[in-house]
Amino acid sequence: MSSFHAGYFRISLSLCSQSLLWKTLSSPSTDPHALRPLPTALHSFTFFLLWSLSLLSLLLLSILFLIRCLIRPHSFRAELSHPIGMNYLFAPFASSLLLLQSTPFLPPNSTRYRILCSLLSLPILFLDVKIYGRWLTHGKNFLSLAANPTSHVSVIANFVGARAAAQMGWKEAATCLFALGIAHYLVLLVTLYQRVVGGSALPAMLRPAFFLFFAAPSMLVLRGIPFLGTSMSRARCCFSCRSSYLLPW
Repeated sequence: MSSFHAGYFRISLSLCSQSLLWKTLSSPSTDPHALRPLPTALHSFTFFLLWSLSLLSLLLLSILFLIRCLIRPHSFRAELSHPIGMNYLFAPFASSLLLLQSTPFLPPNSTRYRILCSLLSLPILFLDVKIYGRWLTHGKNFLSLAANPTSHVSVIANFVGARAAAQMGWKEAATCLFALGIAHYLVLLVTLYQRVVGGSALPAMLRPAFFLFFAAPSMLVLRGIPFLGTSMSRARCCFSCRSSYLLPW
């Protein structure tokens, strides 16, 4: 239990994103070039099996993490201030939102769905305030100095939260989360790409985190952001992105 940390939630994050991908491929489409026949034929059993496996992994990891927080609360406090552990704290809530968006049991317009989305989005907002507030108030913790590949987990969480907020009709919150995620991703891309020794800041067991470079744009393309359909929404998004770049990265 002493070696368990929030980084293990990347397992549930990958499984839940696969569940949403399978649901997207299995949904009806009028596009003649869409890849639909095979997923539609295997949808009923395979999708339910994948969704159940995602739910089981998320519940198991959450229980272990809660037990670890109760037994070793100082380790949880250390993760809140660690540049790598802090990013992985976004993973359980992003996984839960992905699992909720791919669920076959709750329609998106139901009251319970909206309540669960709201409850799961609040921790992401709280972590955003904490992590960006730390960059604003502590010069030594600027993003350009503390950036590492695991920072993409917070970008993914912002994109997932933006889509959840857009589904509930919270366009302003969705625009803010989406713009924050885009600005954060571009700064991460430039900062980590230009860094000469990009792997020196990570332990050897976390080197696979470099694959997260592809995870954020893949999550963005997976289902899209519904509120970006109007010109006013795109203008607000560009304004929010521009305002985000005024932060002391």
